[in-house]
Amino acid sequence: MTFDTIYGMIMNMNQLKALIVEEMRIARASRVAKAKKRDGESDDKIATWLKEQGIDKGVINNIMRQIKHMTEELTKTDKAEIKSMISKELDKSLKKELKKALEDEISKALNSKATKEEIGEITKKVIKRLYKDLSFHHPYIIDRIKV
Repeated sequence: MTFDTIYGMIMNMNQLKALIVEEMRIARASRVAKAKKRDGESDDKIATWLKEQGIDKGVINNIMRQIKHMTEELTKTDKAEIKSMISKELDKSLKKELKKALEDEISKALNSKATKEEIGEITKKVIKRLYKDLSFHHPYIIDRIKV
């Protein structure tokens, strides 16, 4: 290897090292800018701070574009409103599903032969007791019936 080749490799390595250091500095500045935005600092103050750190205008614009889309923290009112909207939607969907499930189960139960026989037996008992009560305790009601 010649001296020029070695010197060229060293220069490339130094350039690479400088590039890595610059990227790390920009990444750190970006993290700090995001933290400042979360803490409520204005965009102008953040941009000024980035300029003071020696960050290029293009990079500052990229960082500012990134932090512009950061959302602010939700307030208690916002959280309560979101909670009530979710519960309303869940109530609506659960009511629909429950109603459908109940209708299906009831129609299955009422259409079975055993249930029909049971309902018939209960109805017979009620009619017998009503007839017995009317005939013993209220015979005048039966006498009113015209045949």
